[in-house]
Amino acid sequence: MRLMSYFVKAVFFICFTFLIVDSCLATTYFVSKTGSDSNNGTTLTTSFATISFAISKAVAGDFIYVRSGTYSLTTTISISKSGSSGKVITLSAYPADITSVYPIDGRPIIDFSGMAIGSSNQGFKLSNADYWYIYGLRIKGAGDNGMLVQNTDYTNIEFCDFYENRDAGFQIRSSSANCTITNCDSYWNADYVAGSTTYDGGNADGFAPKLDLGQNVRFKGCRAWLNSDDGWDGYLKAFESSLPDLMTTYTDNCWAWRNGYLKDGVTTTSGMNGNGIKMGGSTNKDQAHNWVATNCIAMYNKSKGFDQNNSAGSLTLYNCTSVKNTAPDYALNSSGVTYNASSVFTVKNCVAFGTTGTSFKTGTILATNNFVTASTDYVSVDTTGISGRRKVDGSLPDVNFMHPKTSSVLIDKGTNVGLPYNGALPDLGYWETTSTTIINQNISLTVGWNLISFNVSPSDKTIETVFKNVLSNVSEIKTADAFWRSGQNVVLNSLKTITDGAAYMVNMKAAGSITISGTAILASVGTIKTGWQLVGCPYQTSTAITTAFTTSNILAIKNFTAFWNSTGSGTLINIDPGKGYFVKGK
Repeated sequence: MRLMSYFVKAVFFICFTFLIVDSCLATTYFVSKTGSDSNNGTTLTTSFATISFAISKAVAGDFIYVRSGTYSLTTTISISKSGSSGKVITLSAYPADITSVYPIDGRPIIDFSGMAIGSSNQGFKLSNADYWYIYGLRIKGAGDNGMLVQNTDYTNIEFCDFYENRDAGFQIRSSSANCTITNCDSYWNADYVAGSTTYDGGNADGFAPKLDLGQNVRFKGCRAWLNSDDGWDGYLKAFESSLPDLMTTYTDNCWAWRNGYLKDGVTTTSGMNGNGIKMGGSTNKDQAHNWVATNCIAMYNKSKGFDQNNSAGSLTLYNCTSVKNTAPDYALNSSGVTYNASSVFTVKNCVAFGTTGTSFKTGTILATNNFVTASTDYVSVDTTGISGRRKVDGSLPDVNFMHPKTSSVLIDKGTNVGLPYNGALPDLGYWETTSTTIINQNISLTVGWNLISFNVSPSDKTIETVFKNVLSNVSEIKTADAFWRSGQNVVLNSLKTITDGAAYMVNMKAAGSITISGTAILASVGTIKTGWQLVGCPYQTSTAITTAFTTSNILAIKNFTAFWNSTGSGTLINIDPGKGYFVKGK
């Protein structure tokens, strides 16, 4: 039986290794202010001087690390090559430059302020650039978009800033699909009247998933403020009727405020729209841009908070908060729209404070909302800190703004919409209250490969701290797309922190145990994607698979000793705290 257990683990490890194809054979390149493009670029002391040259050398699976400093450029950095599934090309800030000086911002600044204004003068331009991962760059002053992504799939952008660009900070279009933008900020972007130095302001959004984009573009944990036009703008093409609409864009845990103004927060023009999250639109009012907004907040924008803007698609708002926008906080009642037959508007668990009104079209599904909340319902209505420094991993800063008090009428008053929550029912608004009680999780680790997960959130999530009691006996820690390896140069370890609720494969040279102290995490396994993935157990007690998952979307669940499949056979019935699982989604 023991031999069989080792055999099963070996088979799982081999199969999973084929999925992650880590960086064993990849080349790592470095770019620095003191480098030269005549160097080989493969060490810190023989770095390249330019990002463009490093990009020209990189192939699928390679890494490019950019050292701190300001890189002043006047020409676009173009990316027109692709990685592949399991062999993503990474363009990243050098991790040690970020962590060593935090809370000072050590990310490199790519400054295009000397670039001429022009519709072709983007800072970064990704065209047919699939399977890239771009992390930790600050992109400033481009003559058009800070970054334009077009005809690109499965590329992810994380912890990047887009600011003082002369059009939208970040734009994604031209059928680009399945891209995720995580923990990015876009601010102080403003456009000029053509051929002049006078601000127009009607084009420079923070984030622009618009015109002719593809399916499944997601924004997570992003912020947009003081952009001359809108925070998010989902306006679609006007006349290209041959191109499909009905794409779905997602904004999750995103913040938008004070849009419709220049950097000074006062100056505006009639051309500056100033909506927080604009979820569609088209000239003929017949283009369907589906939009799902969850746990988002729109506040103090020049115009509307959440704006339909003539979208003919389906709009879904769950657990959103709108605060003192000049026009209606929720404006989902455009006139003259020719709706797609599938169009449905759904608004649940949403709130408004200091509202200037709400407007919903007939037939909108409204459930457990509160649009007349008072300051006494919240821990704080002070916006101090909302534009503050992100955490060292790029996640949003901790603020108390619009968090409901534990005594508030907003606690446990929502409808279960599938988002994680504490208590008997979800809270209303963008913030779900969490327990402040510190609890311990104990995880035993055996020799060889272990499949584990964490159901508490420690204050220090670094690998070195979480595994400190057994670190000398850890050979390797893996996820589906990152790894930590003992004795390896820190820059090559792409896995640096744990994620609440995630699962990890841990290879031990000797048995041991770890104890993690933190607060209980929200109990949700999250979105299950198509194909195999690692999934943790976020629950505090053993939980039935039929409770933890929407099993109609699952083909199989396995660990090293048991399995469940969609036919109902198998010996795996529950998922357990501290354990991880291989899950295959339909």
